[in-house]
Amino acid sequence: MLSLLGSLSGLQEIGVLDCVTYICGVSGSTWAMSSLCENPEWTKDLESLTKDICSKIVRQDASWEKIIDIIFEEERLRKRLVEAARKNDFSLTDVWAAAVSYLIGKENTHFLSSHQKSVKRGMNPYPVYAAIDKEAFNIDEKYHPEIWFEFTPHECGFPYYGAFIETCDFGSKFEEETVTKSHPELDVCHLQGIWGSAMAHEETLRQYVKDKVKDLWRTNVDCDPGIVDFIFDSLHGPVTEGMKIITDYTMNQIEEVFADDDEFSQFLNKTKDALLNWKFGTSYNYLHGCQWFKQQDNNLINIDNVIEKEFVSLVDAGLAINCAYPLMLHPKRKVDVIISLDYSDGDIYETLTLAKKFAEENNLRFPSVDTKHEQPEDCSVYSGPSTPTVIHMPLFNEFNKHEATISNYPTLQSGYSQEDIDKLLKIAKENVTRNKEKILAAIKNDKCAKETVEENPESCCLC
Repeated sequence: MLSLLGSLSGLQEIGVLDCVTYICGVSGSTWAMSSLCENPEWTKDLESLTKDICSKIVRQDASWEKIIDIIFEEERLRKRLVEAARKNDFSLTDVWAAAVSYLIGKENTHFLSSHQKSVKRGMNPYPVYAAIDKEAFNIDEKYHPEIWFEFTPHECGFPYYGAFIETCDFGSKFEEETVTKSHPELDVCHLQGIWGSAMAHEETLRQYVKDKVKDLWRTNVDCDPGIVDFIFDSLHGPVTEGMKIITDYTMNQIEEVFADDDEFSQFLNKTKDALLNWKFGTSYNYLHGCQWFKQQDNNLINIDNVIEKEFVSLVDAGLAINCAYPLMLHPKRKVDVIISLDYSDGDIYETLTLAKKFAEENNLRFPSVDTKHEQPEDCSVYSGPSTPTVIHMPLFNEFNKHEATISNYPTLQSGYSQEDIDKLLKIAKENVTRNKEKILAAIKNDKCAKETVEENPESCCLC
């Protein structure tokens, strides 16, 4: 989230932000994007908006225990959760969305469709928010195009299937392409819970949750916490009886506090079920029952499963590829320059190589990439005569490794000091401004190389 704000400031300073057609994000970047796009003139007011966003996320106490306390104690969030528990598609995303509202200091109750105002005059980059289908995602097979889902102010859907619905209808019940039960549009707070939900992947949070449960047992149970290790380490696939015991005990501790609140007890019961089944991002499937869709093209991957499901589970796209290349590589977008602002942990070339492999597997244009002998630079350019130009910019690299590393800003850390925030904004901005000439040259060279080819005007995107 913070890194994107710093990068955008840098792109504005070097005069490139005004040239960007699309801004596409995954995970925490979507929190920044959706907060900015609430303002129809966000590129004009970027500096003041950045200060406002950052001022809300400075915390004296941002521990997960504090977040849980806030969710349960703050009236507006309790009301939100009680209302959510009445839905048939309730999931842990409803709970996580409430946590996100605390983490970013604001419950975004506006609607994504209202962001059409921010792109109406073409003054700002067009926002595209990425998610993936949790049930169709296989961590060992990240190159399947059918798992990717996109949200924009106007429409949302699976690009692979070429079928979209108006964004205001997302969350309504569909049957054979017809809305059978209309529901109010989901607010941005809920969508932020979908877009930035890395914990939806069981293995990602297994160790973190295990440690927290062990702390709880140490405090409340006269039992060796080592039993928690045994139970968690034995979990593979379906939830075991041991996991049910842990969940029941943990939730019972909370239920005792709210025993006199029937509505909140209903929420807790639904949360217990969602925990046991690890339900995230549950929404009505707009392709449910669309047999005619299968008849149009029987070769579509996973189409039988898709049209049979009443619900779809959408989660953080960063679990697949931590930059939203698949949405920007779609031929209909006609993107010629991709500025990849890579905030990933670990191998700084991982998203680039995954994107290259995704393009190869799906016959999409992508430049040649060979990183075997490359040093981890702050800006690398890859191009080809008939491919997009990719400007790859990892946040932490050889040039700033003495200022900070990704270990100073771990994913699961829930709060930062003002000093930490200022440092990260500065690093992200300077990563861009330091490479002004390289970025401008890459864009210019791409334009010159393609100006003799008859095609639509080139477009540039951030992802």
